[in-house]
Amino acid sequence: MLMADQQSKIIIDTDGGIDDAMALLYASHYTDVLALTLVFGNSDIDNVCSNVIHIQNAFRNKKKPKIYKGCHAPMFKNGCIGNIGEEVHGSDGLNDVFERIENVDDYIADLHAVNALVKYANEFPGEITLILIGPATNAALAHRLEESFSSKLKQVIFLGCSVYSRGQEYNLGTEFNVLNDAEAASIVLGEFQCPVAIVPYETCLKRQIPNDDYMESFAKNNTHSKFATKLFTSEIGLYSQQFRDKLPLDACDVLAIAAALFPDLITSFSEHAIYIETEGRCRGVSLVDWFDDKLSTPKIKIINDLDNEKYIQSFKAIFE
Repeated sequence: MLMADQQSKIIIDTDGGIDDAMALLYASHYTDVLALTLVFGNSDIDNVCSNVIHIQNAFRNKKKPKIYKGCHAPMFKNGCIGNIGEEVHGSDGLNDVFERIENVDDYIADLHAVNALVKYANEFPGEITLILIGPATNAALAHRLEESFSSKLKQVIFLGCSVYSRGQEYNLGTEFNVLNDAEAASIVLGEFQCPVAIVPYETCLKRQIPNDDYMESFAKNNTHSKFATKLFTSEIGLYSQQFRDKLPLDACDVLAIAAALFPDLITSFSEHAIYIETEGRCRGVSLVDWFDDKLSTPKIKIINDLDNEKYIQSFKAIFE
């Protein structure tokens, strides 16, 4: 049986889409999450707030983390061009299967997510694992707000980068979270004073959830399974299309949570500095110093692979 890292206090920074929903269910199954900080990305920040409340209501873990509303836009420039989030996650970020919660302030803490990150870092120095599964805007601004912020974290796990510039279907050589706020990603990877690890898109492609495994899991009769089935049987969005076509589940956010909670699952990694381009046609491209002789910024742990069998079993277990 896998045992989650209980030495860390977990904060998850999320943009509240469908893969985030699976990741949050996964995290809540294995550990008590200290806080959820919300950021734009898969949808606008108001939709993200509503979505995360719906997701949290599906937690079987009775200990609910506090929710903090964060940044509604990138630090300096527009993020992705067009309605990429809508094409993948529906117009509201959760395939339009839930009614939008209008009175979100009744469920969300008064403190802004950036200030909350600084508060928790000061309250629990050296104990917090910050998992970024959306654009890195909140974390970067926390670093700008208080220079010592990152030095007080235990570690950061960032779902981001395309280390071989493979890119995704809707961009050239970049990855969604980095493209949405390249400056923020550059700050986290270039300036943070704690260990930083990334789960790049290329690793996610290696470790998708086979169709038979997630179909079997979603068919169970419990809260998590019913919630997942509702999301994936919508008539819109990329994830529902994968479900109907019986394709593997592209669960990148879950993989990042698994790497953070179960470091023993990691079977291959390398450590190199990474430069994020913030200008021009190649904005958002991740350039890795594979020879360790061109960049002076901190080395980043690049998680190349996880134990596939144990990872899939850990995913299926949250639906038992």
